[in-house]
Order: sequence, then structure tokens, then C-alpha cells
Amino acid sequence: LKIVHLWETECKRDVEFKPKKLDISMDITTSKLNSRDEKLLPYSCQIYLTATDKTEAKEAFVISAKYCLVYEFKEEYEASEQEFENFGRINVVFNAWPYIREYVQNTLARMNFGPLVLPSVTIGELREKSKKKN
Repeated sequence: LKIVHLWETECKRDVEFKPKKLDISMDITTSKLNSRDEKLLPYSCQIYLTATDKTEAKEAFVISAKYCLVYEFKEEYEASEQEFENFGRINVVFNAWPYIREYVQNTLARMNFGPLVLPSVTIGELREKSKKKN
């Protein structure tokens, strides 16, 4: 892993609404990006997080954040599209996750929400989820 940076983000919340019981929904996607340098392997990793108040069925907040992660090959390596896809679902998410957790927690604090700490993830959990998708 050579570079990790926040690529784009968007967040919003209801101005007056004070939610009581939140139902959190989260979606994470990754995609391999193109690079002019054949030794570099860039990926995007995006989280889309929404929270709805269970009692009023009203949207409390939405956070979308996309990170760019750039990996560097030390030597020539050829991989199949399936290997690149698995790498994206497992390694890229694992490497981006600490940045995503920090961003979500700090953004929600700035939006005047109580703390929401996203759970840790392990390579084993990501592998299991990846196997279910294949």
C-alpha cells in the first residue's frame, strides 16, 4: 500500500430532527481503477451509510465517503480479473476501514450526533463475505 486519501464525500442530516432509535444501513463497494503506471494498482473504496429513526421512519443522516487506495507492485505480476476482484473486496476494504471508521465518527460528531463507532473488521470476516458473493 503506497497511498490512501479521501477522494470525495457527502453528508447530510435533518436540521431539527433528534432521532431516538437508529436503524443503521451500510453498503461498501470497491472498484479497480485505471493507472498510466503499470506498477501501480489503484482502487476506490466507498461507504454509503444511512440512519433512519425506527420510531418515526424518518431519515436521520446520510454519509458517503470514497477513498482512493494505491498499491505498488515491487516486481512484475499478472493476476486474473477474479484475483483483482477478490483483492478489492478483501484487502482494499481492510486497508481502508480504519480511515472510514475515523471519518464516520468525526463527521457524526461534527453533525452533533452522539458517538457511533463502526465495528472492527478482520480479514477472515471479509473472506467469508467474499466467498458468499462468489
